[in-house]
Amino acid sequence: MTMRRISSSMSYHFKRTFPIVTFGAFSAALVAALLQRPVPIETVGVFAVAIVVGGIVTYRYLRDVLDEVYDDGDRLLVRNGGVEDTVHLRDVVNVSSTRWRTLVRLTLTLSVPGKFGDKIVFLLRDTFLDGMPYAAPAQIKQLQDRIAALKRNSTGQQ
Repeated sequence: MTMRRISSSMSYHFKRTFPIVTFGAFSAALVAALLQRPVPIETVGVFAVAIVVGGIVTYRYLRDVLDEVYDDGDRLLVRNGGVEDTVHLRDVVNVSSTRWRTLVRLTLTLSVPGKFGDKIVFLLRDTFLDGMPYAAPAQIKQLQDRIAALKRNSTGQQ
């Protein structure tokens, strides 16, 4: 089996590019509003609140998302900012997901912590056309089934 990417190729952009561009645009609008005379207090307030709320939301939901996750059979290769680790699927004790429209955030809880701690969090690849728009992607069920099969095989159960 060859390694196949299971994380979104857009993870880097969601984590880094999008927040920088958005912060820059709102900051430029804030500065432009501050340069007007008289200063439009309502406009300044809206942009200031947008910058703060946007920063908090981005930090809260994307700070722990890994850049890349590859499926390598009975293990996952995970990368984040130049750091790489291998996670064995048999060490996964829980698979959970949250969805915001077509963006699915998958969290794998591990029994043996690795370089990224006891949770591996990543954005799932290509969920836009995966079945119903708000249903759980088939990739999650397939991953859960493979983890269960590996655990059964490692304990000798049939």
